[in-house]
Amino acid sequence: MPGIEVHNNVNPPIIVGIESELVEPVDEVIDEAHRRISKLPPQAQPFANVLFQVGAFICSCGKARINNKVAPITSKIQARHLELEPLCCLSSCLVRGGCTAVVAFEAFFVATTLLCTLVQFYSNGEFHFWRPFEHSFNAYITHPVFFYVLLAFDLITVIAALCLTHGLFRFDKGLLRIHYRYDLFALGFHILAFTLYAFAISTKGSQHWDFTNTLLVLSFLSQIPIQVWALSVVKSCGDFFALIHVFVSLADS
Repeated sequence: MPGIEVHNNVNPPIIVGIESELVEPVDEVIDEAHRRISKLPPQAQPFANVLFQVGAFICSCGKARINNKVAPITSKIQARHLELEPLCCLSSCLVRGGCTAVVAFEAFFVATTLLCTLVQFYSNGEFHFWRPFEHSFNAYITHPVFFYVLLAFDLITVIAALCLTHGLFRFDKGLLRIHYRYDLFALGFHILAFTLYAFAISTKGSQHWDFTNTLLVLSFLSQIPIQVWALSVVKSCGDFFALIHVFVSLADS
């Protein structure tokens, strides 16, 4: 039965009866799927039912997402909203610019630690990604395991930086909250890594204060005040985005 158009002098045409038309085809597809599953060998039917349920769940999630989809807030933000940004300033630095600087510092840290890790793995003309454990604090802390942990942290840092960048473009306070939690974790990581690594290369062992290790220690040390500053900047930017969301919601209502 075709949809019926209901006209109004103010509102655009509304299509009525479309949802009821979609129910029957969906039911037919489900019945056909059950019939096909029943024709499979008995051993394969449980697996087919599980796959069917997973597919139905994914389709329902996609339908719910489409039904709940709203216009992005970026399309609703006006120039007057951005004029409120100086209210959230920190040390004469606009919060969005400060967050951009945080991303730049994180990218520089990742690049530096990747370079140091490659140098640590390279010796005698080839890369060595593992070595036996030696019975010393110096060897335990400077073992390749430490650098694998550092590489995992670098990957987390890249993901956090992408979240922050995406959040800045979309005025997404949720992504900024994710980065704020990362900043708390990163602050603890840098303090621990600086303390352990600086103490380890100061003790007797194969690793000492050469250029690579010194650069690595300075990278950990420099990130401590940067992360403290990042906590303040990201929080201020999140507060600013929350303020924008309030004004946009008031304008919509």
